[in-house]
Amino acid sequence: MATQKKSVKKGVAKTTSRTARAQAPVAMRSFRLSKSPTRFTSFSITRQTIYWLILGVVILGFGLWILKIQIEIINLTDTTSLSVY
Repeated sequence: MATQKKSVKKGVAKTTSRTARAQAPVAMRSFRLSKSPTRFTSFSITRQTIYWLILGVVILGFGLWILKIQIEIINLTDTTSLSVY
Protein backbone atom coordinates (compact mmCIF):
# COMPACT_ATOMS: atom_id res chain seq x y z
CA MET A 1 0.00 0.00 0.00
CA ALA A 2 1.19 3.33 -0.93
CA THR A 3 0.69 6.20 1.44
CA GLN A 4 -0.46 9.42 0.06
CA LYS A 5 1.18 12.61 1.15
CA LYS A 6 -1.13 15.28 2.32
CA SER A 7 -0.79 18.30 0.17
CA VAL A 8 -0.31 21.57 1.95
CA LYS A 9 -2.38 24.37 0.56
CA LYS A 10 -0.50 27.60 0.25
CA GLY A 11 -2.38 30.68 1.27
CA VAL A 12 -2.96 33.24 -1.38
CA ALA A 13 -1.30 36.52 -0.52
CA LYS A 14 -3.87 39.22 -0.32
CA THR A 15 -2.84 42.47 -1.85
CA THR A 16 -4.08 45.53 -0.13
CA SER A 17 -4.03 48.87 -1.73
CA ARG A 18 -4.25 52.02 0.25
CA THR A 19 -6.19 54.81 -1.18
CA ALA A 20 -5.18 58.34 -0.46
CA ARG A 21 -7.57 59.78 2.06
CA ALA A 22 -8.29 63.41 2.07
CA GLN A 23 -7.00 64.65 5.42
CA ALA A 24 -8.58 67.53 7.19
CA PRO A 25 -6.35 70.61 7.20
CA VAL A 26 -4.51 71.15 10.46
CA ALA A 27 -5.59 74.25 12.29
CA MET A 28 -2.87 76.85 12.68
CA ARG A 29 -1.91 77.51 16.27
CA SER A 30 -0.14 80.59 17.44
CA PHE A 31 2.80 80.41 19.79
CA ARG A 32 1.82 80.98 23.37
CA LEU A 33 4.05 81.67 26.33
CA SER A 34 4.07 78.70 28.62
CA LYS A 35 4.67 78.86 32.32
CA SER A 36 8.11 77.75 33.37
CA PRO A 37 8.18 74.84 35.80
CA THR A 38 10.81 76.63 37.91
CA ARG A 39 11.36 80.29 38.51
CA PHE A 40 14.31 81.91 36.76
CA THR A 41 15.65 83.40 39.98
CA SER A 42 15.46 80.16 41.94
CA PHE A 43 18.74 78.63 43.09
CA SER A 44 19.42 74.95 43.39
CA ILE A 45 22.74 73.12 43.44
CA THR A 46 22.85 70.62 40.63
CA ARG A 47 25.56 68.57 38.98
CA GLN A 48 26.01 71.32 36.40
CA THR A 49 26.55 73.86 39.19
CA ILE A 50 29.34 71.72 40.61
CA TYR A 51 30.95 71.41 37.16
CA TRP A 52 30.90 75.19 36.67
CA LEU A 53 32.36 75.77 40.14
CA ILE A 54 35.21 73.33 39.47
CA LEU A 55 35.87 74.90 36.08
CA GLY A 56 35.92 78.40 37.59
CA VAL A 57 38.35 77.39 40.34
CA VAL A 58 40.67 75.73 37.80
CA ILE A 59 40.64 78.82 35.56
CA LEU A 60 41.34 81.15 38.50
CA GLY A 61 44.14 78.83 39.66
CA PHE A 62 45.78 78.89 36.23
CA GLY A 63 45.46 82.67 36.12
CA LEU A 64 47.15 83.07 39.51
CA TRP A 65 49.87 80.60 38.53
CA ILE A 66 50.63 82.56 35.34
CA LEU A 67 50.64 85.81 37.33
CA LYS A 68 53.16 84.32 39.80
CA ILE A 69 55.42 83.20 36.93
CA GLN A 70 55.23 86.66 35.33
CA ILE A 71 56.19 88.34 38.62
CA GLU A 72 59.16 85.97 39.00
CA ILE A 73 60.29 86.76 35.44
CA ILE A 74 59.99 90.51 36.09
CA ASN A 75 62.00 90.21 39.31
CA LEU A 76 64.64 88.12 37.51
CA THR A 77 65.01 90.63 34.69
CA ASP A 78 65.21 93.51 37.21
CA THR A 79 68.04 91.83 39.13
CA THR A 80 69.96 91.03 35.95
CA SER A 81 69.54 94.55 34.59
CA LEU A 82 70.69 96.10 37.90
CA SER A 83 73.78 93.94 38.01
CA VAL A 84 74.76 94.96 34.47
CA TYR A 85 74.83 98.68 35.25
